[in-house]
Amino acid sequence: MPKSKYDRVQAWKMHTVCAIKEQTTPPEQKLASTLKRTKTYDWSLKSCGWEDVGQDLSDDGSALLADSYRKCITAREYYTKNALLDFYTQDDDKQLQIQRLSGDRLPVDHCYINLNVVDSDQGDEVPLESLFDCREQGDRKIWPKKIFIEGQAGVGKTTLCKKVVHDFLYRNLWSDCFDWILWLPLRHLKGKHADSYSLRDLFHHEYFSQHQDSALLADTLDSIVAWNSARVLWLLDGLDEVSQDWDAGSPMGRFLQTLLKQPQTIISSRSYSTKQLSGVKQDLKLRTVGFHAEQIEKYVRAKEIHPDPETADKIWESIDEHSRIRDIAQIPIQLDALCYIWKEPLGNSNTARTMTTIYQAICVESLRKDLWRREKTIGVKCLHRTILLS
Repeated sequence: MPKSKYDRVQAWKMHTVCAIKEQTTPPEQKLASTLKRTKTYDWSLKSCGWEDVGQDLSDDGSALLADSYRKCITAREYYTKNALLDFYTQDDDKQLQIQRLSGDRLPVDHCYINLNVVDSDQGDEVPLESLFDCREQGDRKIWPKKIFIEGQAGVGKTTLCKKVVHDFLYRNLWSDCFDWILWLPLRHLKGKHADSYSLRDLFHHEYFSQHQDSALLADTLDSIVAWNSARVLWLLDGLDEVSQDWDAGSPMGRFLQTLLKQPQTIISSRSYSTKQLSGVKQDLKLRTVGFHAEQIEKYVRAKEIHPDPETADKIWESIDEHSRIRDIAQIPIQLDALCYIWKEPLGNSNTARTMTTIYQAICVESLRKDLWRREKTIGVKCLHRTILLS
Protein backbone atom coordinates (compact mmCIF):
# COMPACT_ATOMS: atom_id res chain seq x y z
CA MET A 1 0.00 0.00 0.00
CA PRO A 2 1.41 3.47 -0.78
CA LYS A 3 2.73 5.01 2.43
CA SER A 4 1.02 8.42 2.35
CA LYS A 5 -2.13 10.02 1.02
CA TYR A 6 -0.06 11.86 -1.58
CA ASP A 7 1.56 8.63 -2.77
CA ARG A 8 -1.86 7.04 -2.91
CA VAL A 9 -3.07 9.82 -5.18
CA GLN A 10 -0.02 9.44 -7.40
CA ALA A 11 -0.64 5.72 -7.62
CA TRP A 12 -4.23 6.41 -8.56
CA LYS A 13 -3.08 8.88 -11.20
CA MET A 14 -0.66 6.33 -12.59
CA HIS A 15 -3.41 3.73 -12.66
CA THR A 16 -5.90 5.95 -14.50
CA VAL A 17 -3.38 7.47 -16.92
CA CYS A 18 -2.01 4.06 -17.85
CA ALA A 19 -5.53 2.83 -18.54
CA ILE A 20 -5.96 5.39 -21.31
CA LYS A 21 -5.12 4.11 -24.77
CA GLU A 22 -2.18 5.78 -26.44
CA GLN A 23 -3.29 8.76 -28.49
CA THR A 24 -2.16 9.41 -32.06
CA THR A 25 -2.80 13.15 -31.82
CA PRO A 26 -0.07 15.32 -33.37
CA PRO A 27 2.18 16.92 -30.71
CA GLU A 28 0.95 20.44 -31.46
CA GLN A 29 -2.65 19.38 -30.75
CA LYS A 30 -2.01 17.67 -27.43
CA LEU A 31 -3.41 19.29 -24.32
CA ALA A 32 -0.81 21.50 -22.71
CA SER A 33 -2.15 20.56 -19.28
CA THR A 34 -2.05 16.77 -19.82
CA LEU A 35 -0.71 15.07 -16.69
CA LYS A 36 2.34 12.94 -17.21
CA ARG A 37 4.06 10.33 -15.09
CA THR A 38 7.26 11.68 -13.59
CA LYS A 39 7.92 8.93 -11.06
CA THR A 40 7.42 5.18 -10.81
CA TYR A 41 5.34 3.92 -7.89
CA ASP A 42 5.25 0.39 -6.59
CA TRP A 43 1.74 -1.00 -6.65
CA SER A 44 1.03 -3.87 -4.32
CA LEU A 45 -1.48 -4.68 -1.62
CA LYS A 46 0.32 -6.33 1.26
CA SER A 47 -1.15 -7.86 4.39
CA CYS A 48 -0.74 -5.09 6.94
CA GLY A 49 -4.03 -5.25 8.75
CA TRP A 50 -6.02 -4.77 5.56
CA GLU A 51 -7.45 -8.30 5.47
CA ASP A 52 -10.65 -7.35 7.27
CA VAL A 53 -11.59 -4.18 5.41
CA GLY A 54 -14.88 -5.76 4.39
CA GLN A 55 -14.43 -4.84 0.72
CA ASP A 56 -13.83 -6.83 -2.39
CA LEU A 57 -10.52 -5.38 -3.56
CA SER A 58 -9.56 -6.19 -7.13
CA ASP A 59 -6.06 -7.45 -7.86
CA ASP A 60 -4.94 -4.13 -9.33
CA GLY A 61 -6.33 -2.04 -6.50
CA SER A 62 -8.87 -0.17 -8.62
CA ALA A 63 -11.69 -0.71 -6.11
CA LEU A 64 -9.63 0.87 -3.34
CA LEU A 65 -8.71 3.78 -5.57
CA ALA A 66 -12.31 4.30 -6.66
CA ASP A 67 -13.28 4.68 -3.02
CA SER A 68 -10.25 6.58 -1.72
CA TYR A 69 -10.17 9.38 -4.28
CA ARG A 70 -13.54 10.58 -3.02
CA LYS A 71 -11.93 11.34 0.35
CA CYS A 72 -8.76 12.96 -0.99
CA ILE A 73 -9.07 16.57 -2.17
CA THR A 74 -5.95 16.31 -4.38
CA ALA A 75 -7.38 13.32 -6.21
CA ARG A 76 -10.79 14.99 -6.48
CA GLU A 77 -9.25 18.12 -7.99
CA TYR A 78 -7.34 15.98 -10.47
CA TYR A 79 -10.49 14.07 -11.37
CA THR A 80 -12.54 17.27 -11.70
CA LYS A 81 -9.97 18.96 -13.93
CA ASN A 82 -9.89 15.97 -16.26
CA ALA A 83 -13.69 15.85 -16.38
CA LEU A 84 -13.73 19.55 -17.31
CA LEU A 85 -11.10 18.95 -20.01
CA ASP A 86 -13.23 16.13 -21.37
CA PHE A 87 -16.22 18.46 -21.47
CA TYR A 88 -14.36 21.13 -23.46
CA THR A 89 -12.69 18.71 -25.87
CA GLN A 90 -15.42 16.11 -26.42
CA ASP A 91 -16.23 15.07 -29.99
CA ASP A 92 -12.84 16.22 -31.30
CA ASP A 93 -13.11 19.75 -29.88
CA LYS A 94 -16.55 20.30 -31.41
CA GLN A 95 -17.44 22.95 -28.82
CA LEU A 96 -14.31 24.93 -29.64
CA GLN A 97 -14.90 24.95 -33.38
CA ILE A 98 -16.67 27.59 -35.45
CA GLN A 99 -19.88 26.55 -37.18
CA ARG A 100 -20.23 28.09 -40.62
CA LEU A 101 -23.48 29.12 -42.24
CA SER A 102 -23.24 25.93 -44.30
CA GLY A 103 -23.17 23.82 -41.14
CA ASP A 104 -19.51 22.87 -41.63
CA ARG A 105 -17.14 23.35 -38.72
CA LEU A 106 -13.76 25.04 -38.72
CA PRO A 107 -10.98 24.75 -36.13
CA VAL A 108 -10.78 27.97 -34.15
CA ASP A 109 -7.01 28.12 -34.52
CA HIS A 110 -7.13 27.92 -38.31
CA CYS A 111 -9.50 30.52 -39.69
CA TYR A 112 -10.15 32.90 -36.82
CA ILE A 113 -6.58 33.68 -35.86
CA ASN A 114 -5.60 37.02 -34.33
CA LEU A 115 -9.06 38.37 -33.64
CA ASN A 116 -8.16 41.89 -32.58
CA VAL A 117 -9.24 43.59 -29.41
CA VAL A 118 -9.05 47.39 -29.31
CA ASP A 119 -8.91 49.51 -26.16
CA SER A 120 -12.04 51.66 -26.17
CA ASP A 121 -10.43 54.64 -24.45
CA GLN A 122 -7.00 54.84 -26.04
CA GLY A 123 -7.58 53.15 -29.40
CA ASP A 124 -4.48 50.98 -29.06
CA GLU A 125 -4.62 47.38 -30.17
CA VAL A 126 -4.27 44.92 -27.31
CA PRO A 127 -3.00 41.44 -28.20
CA LEU A 128 -5.03 38.68 -26.62
CA GLU A 129 -1.99 37.29 -24.83
CA SER A 130 -1.40 40.56 -22.96
CA LEU A 131 -4.89 41.20 -21.57
CA PHE A 132 -3.75 40.51 -18.01
CA ASP A 133 -0.37 42.23 -18.30
CA CYS A 134 0.45 45.23 -16.16
CA ARG A 135 -0.62 48.49 -17.81
CA GLU A 136 -0.79 52.16 -16.96
CA GLN A 137 -4.15 53.66 -16.09
CA GLY A 138 -3.93 57.36 -15.44
CA ASP A 139 -1.07 57.93 -13.02
CA ARG A 140 -0.97 54.38 -11.68
CA LYS A 141 -0.22 50.86 -12.82
CA ILE A 142 -2.81 48.10 -12.70
CA TRP A 143 -2.95 44.37 -13.32
CA PRO A 144 -6.42 43.87 -14.85
CA LYS A 145 -8.56 41.24 -13.20
CA LYS A 146 -12.02 42.18 -14.49
CA ILE A 147 -12.25 42.81 -18.23
CA PHE A 148 -15.30 43.86 -20.23
CA ILE A 149 -15.37 43.27 -24.00
CA GLU A 150 -18.12 44.79 -26.12
CA GLY A 151 -18.90 44.35 -29.79
CA GLN A 152 -21.71 44.30 -32.32
CA ALA A 153 -23.53 41.13 -33.33
CA GLY A 154 -21.45 38.70 -35.37
CA VAL A 155 -18.12 40.43 -34.76
CA GLY A 156 -16.68 37.41 -32.95
CA LYS A 157 -17.25 37.73 -29.19
CA THR A 158 -18.11 34.05 -28.76
CA THR A 159 -15.31 33.11 -31.15
CA LEU A 160 -12.95 35.07 -28.91
CA CYS A 161 -14.11 33.03 -25.90
CA LYS A 162 -13.58 29.79 -27.81
CA LYS A 163 -10.09 30.91 -28.78
CA VAL A 164 -9.27 31.73 -25.15
CA VAL A 165 -10.35 28.25 -24.03
CA HIS A 166 -8.52 26.60 -26.93
CA ASP A 167 -5.27 28.45 -26.32
CA PHE A 168 -5.50 27.88 -22.56
CA LEU A 169 -5.78 24.13 -23.15
CA TYR A 170 -3.36 23.72 -26.03
CA ARG A 171 -0.93 26.64 -25.87
CA ASN A 172 -0.55 27.41 -22.16
CA LEU A 173 -2.26 30.79 -22.52
CA TRP A 174 -2.17 32.55 -19.12
CA SER A 175 -1.05 29.32 -17.43
CA ASP A 176 1.06 31.43 -15.07
CA CYS A 177 -2.09 33.26 -13.93
CA PHE A 178 -4.82 30.61 -13.86
CA ASP A 179 -5.29 26.92 -13.16
CA TRP A 180 -8.95 26.79 -14.15
CA ILE A 181 -11.01 28.38 -16.91
CA LEU A 182 -14.81 28.33 -16.75
CA TRP A 183 -16.50 29.32 -20.00
CA LEU A 184 -20.21 30.01 -19.56
CA PRO A 185 -22.44 31.11 -22.47
CA LEU A 186 -24.91 33.08 -20.36
CA ARG A 187 -27.78 32.20 -22.69
CA HIS A 188 -27.68 28.75 -21.08
CA LEU A 189 -29.23 30.38 -18.01
CA LYS A 190 -32.28 31.58 -19.95
CA GLY A 191 -35.56 30.14 -18.77
CA LYS A 192 -34.29 29.35 -15.28
CA HIS A 193 -36.45 30.80 -12.51
CA ALA A 194 -35.38 28.72 -9.54
CA ASP A 195 -36.01 30.16 -6.08
CA SER A 196 -32.44 29.28 -5.23
CA TYR A 197 -29.73 28.62 -7.78
CA SER A 198 -26.13 28.12 -6.70
CA LEU A 199 -22.74 27.76 -8.32
CA ARG A 200 -22.88 24.07 -7.45
CA ASP A 201 -26.14 23.79 -9.41
CA LEU A 202 -24.54 25.62 -12.33
CA PHE A 203 -21.51 23.32 -12.40
CA HIS A 204 -23.73 20.25 -12.33
CA HIS A 205 -26.00 21.46 -15.16
CA GLU A 206 -23.35 23.07 -17.36
CA TYR A 207 -20.29 20.82 -17.14
CA PHE A 208 -21.02 17.49 -15.47
CA SER A 209 -24.68 16.60 -16.04
CA GLN A 210 -23.77 13.51 -18.10
CA HIS A 211 -21.06 12.31 -15.72
CA GLN A 212 -21.70 9.45 -13.32
CA ASP A 213 -20.04 11.43 -10.50
CA SER A 214 -21.66 14.76 -11.36
CA ALA A 215 -22.54 15.62 -7.75
CA LEU A 216 -19.00 14.96 -6.52
CA LEU A 217 -17.43 16.92 -9.39
CA ALA A 218 -19.77 19.89 -8.93
CA ASP A 219 -19.10 19.94 -5.20
CA THR A 220 -15.33 19.82 -5.78
CA LEU A 221 -15.38 22.63 -8.33
CA ASP A 222 -17.56 24.69 -6.00
CA SER A 223 -14.94 24.28 -3.26
CA ILE A 224 -12.14 25.27 -5.64
CA VAL A 225 -13.96 28.45 -6.66
CA ALA A 226 -14.65 29.28 -3.01
CA TRP A 227 -11.12 28.71 -1.69
CA ASN A 228 -8.87 29.42 -4.68
CA SER A 229 -10.82 31.98 -6.72
CA ALA A 230 -7.67 33.91 -7.67
CA ARG A 231 -6.62 31.00 -9.91
CA VAL A 232 -10.01 30.67 -11.62
CA LEU A 233 -10.89 32.68 -14.75
CA TRP A 234 -14.55 33.06 -15.69
CA LEU A 235 -15.54 33.69 -19.33
CA LEU A 236 -19.07 35.09 -19.11
CA ASP A 237 -20.16 35.16 -22.73
CA GLY A 238 -23.14 37.19 -23.96
CA LEU A 239 -24.39 39.34 -21.09
CA ASP A 240 -26.79 41.07 -23.51
CA GLU A 241 -28.68 37.79 -23.99
CA VAL A 242 -29.84 37.65 -20.36
CA SER A 243 -29.62 41.25 -19.16
CA GLN A 244 -33.38 41.78 -19.55
CA ASP A 245 -34.53 38.39 -18.26
CA TRP A 246 -34.59 38.94 -14.50
CA ASP A 247 -35.16 41.76 -12.05
CA ALA A 248 -32.15 42.66 -9.94
CA GLY A 249 -33.91 41.47 -6.78
CA SER A 250 -35.07 38.12 -8.18
CA PRO A 251 -33.19 34.91 -7.27
CA MET A 252 -31.73 34.58 -10.77
CA GLY A 253 -30.94 38.30 -10.88
CA ARG A 254 -28.92 37.92 -7.69
CA PHE A 255 -27.23 34.81 -9.07
CA LEU A 256 -26.21 36.73 -12.20
CA GLN A 257 -24.64 39.39 -9.98
CA THR A 258 -22.75 36.63 -8.16
CA LEU A 259 -21.22 35.58 -11.47
CA LEU A 260 -20.39 39.13 -12.55
CA LYS A 261 -18.66 39.84 -9.23
CA GLN A 262 -16.29 36.89 -9.41
CA PRO A 263 -12.69 38.13 -8.84
CA GLN A 264 -11.30 37.18 -12.29
CA THR A 265 -13.67 37.66 -15.23
CA ILE A 266 -13.87 38.36 -18.93
CA ILE A 267 -17.40 39.51 -19.77
CA SER A 268 -18.58 39.88 -23.36
CA SER A 269 -21.69 41.74 -24.46
CA ARG A 270 -23.19 44.08 -26.99
CA SER A 271 -22.56 47.64 -25.87
CA TYR A 272 -26.18 48.54 -25.10
CA SER A 273 -26.57 45.87 -22.39
CA THR A 274 -24.30 47.19 -19.68
CA LYS A 275 -26.75 48.23 -16.95
CA GLN A 276 -26.12 44.93 -15.13
CA LEU A 277 -22.52 46.10 -14.72
CA SER A 278 -23.44 49.35 -12.95
CA GLY A 279 -22.37 47.97 -9.58
CA VAL A 280 -19.48 45.87 -10.90
CA LYS A 281 -16.02 47.39 -11.17
CA GLN A 282 -14.25 46.83 -14.49
CA ASP A 283 -10.47 47.25 -14.70
CA LEU A 284 -10.30 47.25 -18.49
CA LYS A 285 -12.95 47.98 -21.12
CA LEU A 286 -12.32 46.77 -24.65
CA ARG A 287 -14.23 46.31 -27.86
CA THR A 288 -13.90 43.70 -30.55
CA VAL A 289 -13.37 44.86 -34.11
CA GLY A 290 -13.65 43.07 -37.42
CA PHE A 291 -10.96 41.50 -39.54
CA HIS A 292 -8.16 43.50 -41.07
CA ALA A 293 -7.60 43.23 -44.83
CA GLU A 294 -4.89 40.58 -44.52
CA GLN A 295 -7.12 38.48 -42.25
CA ILE A 296 -10.01 38.71 -44.72
CA GLU A 297 -7.76 37.50 -47.51
CA LYS A 298 -6.38 34.69 -45.37
CA TYR A 299 -9.89 33.54 -44.51
CA VAL A 300 -11.13 33.66 -48.12
CA ARG A 301 -8.14 31.68 -49.37
CA ALA A 302 -8.38 28.97 -46.70
CA LYS A 303 -8.96 25.57 -48.32
CA GLU A 304 -11.76 24.82 -45.87
CA ILE A 305 -13.66 27.85 -47.20
CA HIS A 306 -13.03 27.50 -50.93
CA PRO A 307 -10.97 24.51 -52.12
CA ASP A 308 -10.84 26.06 -55.60
CA PRO A 309 -8.10 28.77 -55.67
CA GLU A 310 -9.71 30.47 -58.69
CA THR A 311 -12.97 31.02 -56.81
CA ALA A 312 -11.06 32.37 -53.82
CA ASP A 313 -9.18 34.76 -56.14
CA LYS A 314 -12.45 36.10 -57.58
CA ILE A 315 -13.99 36.64 -54.15
CA TRP A 316 -10.93 38.44 -52.86
CA GLU A 317 -10.65 40.64 -55.96
CA SER A 318 -14.26 41.76 -55.57
CA ILE A 319 -13.79 42.49 -51.88
CA ASP A 320 -10.58 44.39 -52.53
CA GLU A 321 -12.09 46.48 -55.35
CA HIS A 322 -15.36 47.50 -53.64
CA SER A 323 -15.09 49.42 -50.38
CA ARG A 324 -18.69 48.75 -49.33
CA ILE A 325 -18.26 45.02 -49.79
CA ARG A 326 -15.00 45.28 -47.87
CA ASP A 327 -16.94 46.91 -45.02
CA ILE A 328 -19.30 43.91 -44.98
CA ALA A 329 -16.40 41.46 -45.02
CA GLN A 330 -14.81 42.96 -41.91
CA ILE A 331 -17.50 41.32 -39.77
CA PRO A 332 -16.66 37.59 -39.48
CA ILE A 333 -20.21 36.27 -39.71
CA GLN A 334 -20.89 38.43 -42.78
CA LEU A 335 -17.65 37.37 -44.43
CA ASP A 336 -18.62 33.74 -43.91
CA ALA A 337 -22.05 34.43 -45.42
CA LEU A 338 -20.47 36.25 -48.37
CA CYS A 339 -18.22 33.27 -49.11
CA TYR A 340 -21.12 30.87 -48.70
CA ILE A 341 -23.53 32.62 -51.09
CA TRP A 342 -20.89 33.53 -53.68
CA LYS A 343 -21.92 32.65 -57.21
CA GLU A 344 -20.10 34.93 -59.65
CA PRO A 345 -17.60 37.79 -59.52
CA LEU A 346 -19.11 41.27 -59.44
CA GLY A 347 -17.29 42.36 -62.56
CA ASN A 348 -18.66 45.63 -63.94
CA SER A 349 -22.18 45.22 -62.57
CA ASN A 350 -23.90 48.10 -60.83
CA THR A 351 -22.47 48.25 -57.30
CA ALA A 352 -25.67 49.46 -55.62
CA ARG A 353 -27.67 46.67 -57.22
CA THR A 354 -24.99 44.18 -56.29
CA MET A 355 -25.01 45.33 -52.66
CA THR A 356 -28.78 44.82 -52.51
CA THR A 357 -28.39 41.32 -53.92
CA ILE A 358 -25.64 40.48 -51.44
CA TYR A 359 -27.63 41.76 -48.46
CA GLN A 360 -30.71 39.84 -49.56
CA ALA A 361 -28.75 36.62 -50.02
CA ILE A 362 -27.05 36.99 -46.64
CA CYS A 363 -30.41 37.63 -44.94
CA VAL A 364 -32.01 34.64 -46.66
CA GLU A 365 -29.26 32.23 -45.70
CA SER A 366 -29.10 33.56 -42.13
CA LEU A 367 -32.86 33.11 -41.77
CA ARG A 368 -32.67 29.62 -43.23
CA LYS A 369 -30.03 28.72 -40.66
CA ASP A 370 -32.03 30.13 -37.74
CA LEU A 371 -35.23 28.44 -38.89
CA TRP A 372 -33.40 25.15 -39.31
CA ARG A 373 -32.23 25.45 -35.71
CA ARG A 374 -35.86 25.79 -34.64
CA GLU A 375 -36.82 22.76 -36.74
CA LYS A 376 -39.05 24.81 -39.00
CA THR A 377 -39.16 24.76 -42.78
CA ILE A 378 -39.84 27.53 -45.22
CA GLY A 379 -39.23 27.92 -48.92
CA VAL A 380 -36.51 30.15 -50.29
CA LYS A 381 -39.02 31.97 -52.52
CA CYS A 382 -41.13 32.85 -49.51
CA LEU A 383 -38.08 34.21 -47.71
CA HIS A 384 -37.11 36.31 -50.73
CA ARG A 385 -40.62 37.69 -50.91
CA THR A 386 -40.61 38.55 -47.20
CA ILE A 387 -37.32 40.42 -47.51
CA LEU A 388 -38.29 42.28 -50.69
CA LEU A 389 -41.61 43.41 -49.22
CA SER A 390 -40.07 44.60 -45.95
